[in-house]
Amino acid sequence: PKFGQPSYFDVFGEYAIELSPTARLSVNGLYADDKVRLVLETDPEEREEVVSATRNAQFWLRLENQWSDSLSSNTVLAFVDFSNRRRGETRDPEKMVATVNDDRNTQQVSLLQDWVWAPSDSHRTQWGLQVTYSDAEFSYEAQAEYGGLQAIILDPVSDVTRSLRAQPTGASYAAYISDRWKLSARAMVEWGLRWDDQTYTELDSDAQLSPRISLMYRTSERTELRFSAGRYQQSQPIQSLQIEDGITRYSPAQRADHVIAGLQYLTPGDIAVRVEAFYKDIHRVRPRYENLYDPLGIIPELQ
Repeated sequence: PKFGQPSYFDVFGEYAIELSPTARLSVNGLYADDKVRLVLETDPEEREEVVSATRNAQFWLRLENQWSDSLSSNTVLAFVDFSNRRRGETRDPEKMVATVNDDRNTQQVSLLQDWVWAPSDSHRTQWGLQVTYSDAEFSYEAQAEYGGLQAIILDPVSDVTRSLRAQPTGASYAAYISDRWKLSARAMVEWGLRWDDQTYTELDSDAQLSPRISLMYRTSERTELRFSAGRYQQSQPIQSLQIEDGITRYSPAQRADHVIAGLQYLTPGDIAVRVEAFYKDIHRVRPRYENLYDPLGIIPELQ
């Protein structure tokens, strides 16, 4: 490649054993490693280079149980070790002279369990829970001196020196239930409720409750009316702290409320035609930082 050489590899393995006719245990492992080196200028006097190396190691045990013809469960105990190292340097006196050292490490242990109860073809219930304990460490060092256009626009010139550390630790919890009923040959309804909470964010009253409902009515053999509404919430993962932008606290969970109505028609030639209308209301969007002058910069948080 003209500007650098990316490299990547991963290894995955699984060993499974049938404990009984109704129980299966599997041991799984995944290791992934990637490295990206981008060089825009090799001259030592005007060097522009950034190297990012990421390592992701995961190990998990999965136990699948078929308790009866109508009841089954899936239990997973998992461990994750994730790290990323970023080193960058740019020496262009007409724009910026800067260096960055960005180290991130995350370890997680989690327990997940899902249950399915299907007593008949017309009724199916799912529920489950998840508990995850996370320990992360962030170390960020950066210096930048500006020249050229930025020195003219920034009056007075504001050079940047950042030395930030963060060690968030805590748990995340989740529980959900969904219930689907086939009311008749023409109608079906499904409702659900999910609860989430995180302690590593150190935010008061940030638990999230997400209700959802979906309806389907078949007006004829070829025509279906569908309606769904729900609330979807997304918390900031512990490994996504925006420390490179000078932020050392987590944002509240983002929230989106959806309402969707649709009509689907199956033509005699078995071609499905669907028309949908939707409404989406988004709240508490997490701030996003964009580079005003150079959107493709190799150290965007400093340029």
